[in-house]
Amino acid sequence: MNRRKRGPRQHGDPSRIRCRGEKRRWPPWLATHLPTEVDLTNYEDLRTCAQRLLDVGVPAMILDLTGCRFCDSTTVDAILRTYLHAGVRNTPLALRLPPSGIVRRVCAITGVTRILPLEEAEAADGRVPRCRLRSAGGRFRR
Repeated sequence: MNRRKRGPRQHGDPSRIRCRGEKRRWPPWLATHLPTEVDLTNYEDLRTCAQRLLDVGVPAMILDLTGCRFCDSTTVDAILRTYLHAGVRNTPLALRLPPSGIVRRVCAITGVTRILPLEEAEAADGRVPRCRLRSAGGRFRR
C-alpha cells in the first residue's frame, strides 16, 4: 500500500475565517474571531462558518471583531444574516467590537449595535468582565 508523504502543513490565507473559536467555561459562549479585513473576498467564508457552527448546535455565539481593522457592507450583511439564522436556531448571538475605529463606526451607523447585544471588551489591564452583555435597549433582544 503506497502512502503519499505529506509536506509541512500549509496554513491558509490569513483573511479566511476560522471556524474554531475560544470556548469559555461559563457561560458556554463560543467566540468566532474575524480576520483583520472582512469584505467581499471572505464574505462567503464568514457566512458558511457561522451557519455551520449554529447548525452544529453551539449554545451561544460571539462574533469577535476586536482584531478587525476594516469592514464594509458585506460584513454587516453577514452579521445580520447570522443573527437571523441564530434566531431560527434559538441561539443567543452577541458582538464584540474594538473600542474605537472604523469597524465600530460602521456597526453603529448601520444599526448593528442597536440590534445585536454587545459584549463588553476586556479592560486595559487584561481582565475580562463577567459576561456582561449590553444592547441599546439595555436588555437582550431578538
